[in-house]
Amino acid sequence: MPIDEDGALTPPVLPLATDTKAAWIMFHDAIESELRSGGELYDVRDVASKTADNAARIAALFQIFEHGAGGAIGSEAFEGASRTAAWHLHEARRFYGELALPEEQANAARLDSWLLDYCRREKTNIVPRREVQRNATPGHLRRKAALDNALAELVEAGKVQLIQNGRRKEIHINPALLKGAGNDPIRTDQRRWARRHDDSDTRDTRDTPTGCPGNCHASRNCRCRRAAGTIS
Repeated sequence: MPIDEDGALTPPVLPLATDTKAAWIMFHDAIESELRSGGELYDVRDVASKTADNAARIAALFQIFEHGAGGAIGSEAFEGASRTAAWHLHEARRFYGELALPEEQANAARLDSWLLDYCRREKTNIVPRREVQRNATPGHLRRKAALDNALAELVEAGKVQLIQNGRRKEIHINPALLKGAGNDPIRTDQRRWARRHDDSDTRDTRDTPTGCPGNCHASRNCRCRRAAGTIS
């Protein structure tokens, strides 16, 4: 390593070759895209945000080790460096994830955040289940098993209700969670939501007619059951 006249180290500057720079940009952007709320790397964003820069530093070390101090960092050096950095990022994510919530609860927290963002953006407290299956992030929440488990956690916590509206499956968000979300009114009815929630806790589905179009037979006010004569 060169030393200047004052006895200080003067390491050489190694630029990225043109193709290496393009590969670094792709690596950087792929990580950045997952740092947003709900992204795969959101929970380790402090670590992940440094990964691309660390990959470049590791690539410089590989380049010097293979070819000496001088010249541009080649794509081969960066490929190995990016794999090394990505492995450490994966381990950091696994490590911090194990210290945090169990998977079911972590998924519920991520889904809760996504649902609230959607409701604030759309000015509603009703989310079609199909919308979640198409657009929820992280992407693994779109899978049926993960989504069902996460919704079960949120239902148990009193944060959502699952409503069958004809053929349409809906997720109704507790309006209390959306208070103070912004200046625009959100189309909700707190008392009606609370009443439906109480009814679902005391449901009596004896002699419930099949094919109830609104899934309201869980409530003692079910119009279908009254019509069938099962409620006095």
